[in-house]
Amino acid sequence: MKTFVESLNSAVRNWWLSLLLGILYIALAIWLFVNPLASYLAISIVFSVFMFVSGLFGIIFALGNRHVLANWGWYLSSAIIDLLIGIVLLASPELSMAVLAYVLAFWLLFRGFSGIGHATDLRRYGAPNWGWSLALAILAVIFAIGILMVPAAGAATVVVMVGCALLAVGIFRILVAFELRRLHKLQ
Repeated sequence: MKTFVESLNSAVRNWWLSLLLGILYIALAIWLFVNPLASYLAISIVFSVFMFVSGLFGIIFALGNRHVLANWGWYLSSAIIDLLIGIVLLASPELSMAVLAYVLAFWLLFRGFSGIGHATDLRRYGAPNWGWSLALAILAVIFAIGILMVPAAGAATVVVMVGCALLAVGIFRILVAFELRRLHKLQ
C-alpha cells in the first residue's frame, strides 16, 4: 500500500486547500497575539467558526482525493470531527467558554501527532524539508501539553499558548502544501 506522500505524488488535487488552511491558522494566531485581552467569549466563537471551516475544507480535501489517498477515510474522519466540534461549540457559547482550553489542547494534540506521521512519510519519500514539518508538529504537541497542564492560568496565557501552537500548525500546513505541490510537479 502506498504511503501518504506516494499517493499524493501521483495525483494530488486541491493541494492549495492545505495552503489555505495554513494561512488561516497563521491569521488566527496573529489575531490572538494582537488582541490578547479580547473577550474569552470572542476567542471561543472565533475558534468555533475556525473548527467548522477547517472541517468543511478537510472534507472537501478528503473526498476530492479519495481515489488517490491510501487512507483517505482517516482524513475524512478527522475533518468530520472538526466540523462536529465546530457545530457543537457554535450552538453553545457558554459550553465553548467552559471547555475551550481542553478542546484546543486535545485538538492540537491530535493535529500534532497527525503531523508527525505525515512528516515521517515525507522523510521516507525523500522530501528534503521533512525535518521542519516534524519539528513544527512536535511543537504543536508540546503546546497542547502545556495548555493541558495550565488550563486555568487565565485567558491571556491560554491565548498566547494557543497562538504559538496555531502558528506552528499553520507553518506546518504551508510547508506540506508546497512540498506536495513540488512533488506533484515532478510527475
